[in-house]
Amino acid sequence: MNLREFVFMFVQSLNPFSYKNLITKRKRDAVKYFIYIVLFSVLVTSIINLPSFFSFPSTVQRLNFTSLGEEIVLLREPKIVLDFSGHGRNLTDEALIITETEIIQWKLKPDFSLFSMFSQVKRTIPVYFYWILLLFLLPSYLFISYISTFFKYFFVVLLLIIIGVLFKIITGRDLKVAKIYMAASYSITLPILLNSIMLLTGINLFVIVSYPIFFILVMLVITKKDLLN
Repeated sequence: MNLREFVFMFVQSLNPFSYKNLITKRKRDAVKYFIYIVLFSVLVTSIINLPSFFSFPSTVQRLNFTSLGEEIVLLREPKIVLDFSGHGRNLTDEALIITETEIIQWKLKPDFSLFSMFSQVKRTIPVYFYWILLLFLLPSYLFISYISTFFKYFFVVLLLIIIGVLFKIITGRDLKVAKIYMAASYSITLPILLNSIMLLTGINLFVIVSYPIFFILVMLVITKKDLLN
């Protein structure tokens, strides 16, 4: 599925009267659309959250990490330690210690009086350190965000399928479950779009209520022929 096809299906899926055409497409097209619309949701949410990303360094600097414990070993060889205990400490077998406010590391600085080639240096944590940390965390954030969004809307699709099957049983309409599944996969466009608008504007658009109402309208449209018989 290319971008042009996705945009076409996106627009079509917002119109209940287009579903008679959408449910005639291949089942794998519905699967692909679901995967892409979830990705679209994650990207839009990430763009909306950009101000939070930009404030990440200052936010981290304001946090109190002392509750995390004495130390966390990030890497054993060379040994890199996070120490947010708030107690001053010196390097022993560590190559690098990161505290809440500074970085402690070895530096080549010969001191023949102490028969030492290295001495420990303490530096205040620069702002760019947190940007590097953000870059490391960003892929994990996107992956976790996609997985959680995928399962969220997967369960929404299951809920809509159940509603569709109940609609079929109660009304006695002749509609295959596969068609109900396809209609459910395409109809999550509206809740995703409304949810994005709600995140952007802060206005409550009653997204949860829109799920069943829109889908029942879709079901009425795609079974319109049966209503006329």
